[in-house]
Amino acid sequence: MLIGMFFISIFFIVFTYAGYPLVVIVLARISPIPIRKTADFVRPFVSIIIAAKNEENIIENRILNLLGQDYPSDKLEIIIVSDGSADATESIIRKMAANFVNQARISCHAYTPSRGKPTALNIGIGHAVGDVIVFADARQQFKKNTVSQLVSNFSDATVGAVSGELVFLQEGESEIKAQMGAYWQYEKIIRKSESKSGSTVGATGAVYAIRKHLYQQLPPETILDDVLTPMNILMQGYRVIFDGEALAYDAISKDVGREWKRKVRTLAGNWQLVSLRTDLLNPRRNTLFFRFC
Repeated sequence: MLIGMFFISIFFIVFTYAGYPLVVIVLARISPIPIRKTADFVRPFVSIIIAAKNEENIIENRILNLLGQDYPSDKLEIIIVSDGSADATESIIRKMAANFVNQARISCHAYTPSRGKPTALNIGIGHAVGDVIVFADARQQFKKNTVSQLVSNFSDATVGAVSGELVFLQEGESEIKAQMGAYWQYEKIIRKSESKSGSTVGATGAVYAIRKHLYQQLPPETILDDVLTPMNILMQGYRVIFDGEALAYDAISKDVGREWKRKVRTLAGNWQLVSLRTDLLNPRRNTLFFRFC
């Protein structure tokens, strides 16, 4: 019995890291589902939402980066929700909103005490007027065409959410530079293959977009908002795709301990998803049951 359990466990481990990627790669090759983009697609109004907490050192550069997007400024707004910030984050945002009145509209919505990122995102959505929502973080920087690239995919009516790609840049010496590079290359291959063969599971929280009318309010305790929101959209019958041309840049972490905590948080979040949406384990409801599990 114990030997049998041992080999079953080995099988599932090998399948998770080698078998499943091979399956989706083959599916993407033999049965690709293209994104139907149209030349006459009218660009929608876009709301960029950032949940920020104590980001006084980086929030100005982040806003300038978003103002520099090649998307029409009259069809763009930047909404920053300050989740209990105790520094100058809010005053910096409001100063920039006053100084850049002729560009994309900038707004700040603040409250105390902190209620967590899911609540901040819910509040941001409540103030958004865009047909498309782009979720971003304060730390990363977008490539100049990232918003345009994300939005172009919505010319296909079957697409409900689009994940961009997070690119790690070297900043000094990192203890985990090689490991992070290999991990992200591995994950990118899987996401691209999932997307080409139908839908990917989850999105890159630092750079993804959704159709606003498909958003469902997040429970305050949500750990992985960038997985729950895409799965909510998938369960409504839409595709979630990966666009490797929509780029956000970040520095590789130098702290192995911080990366370990992030991994533990991700694993805990995956288990929590099942309790938040039990129907994710129902193959009749969840068309991506195989990929999700």
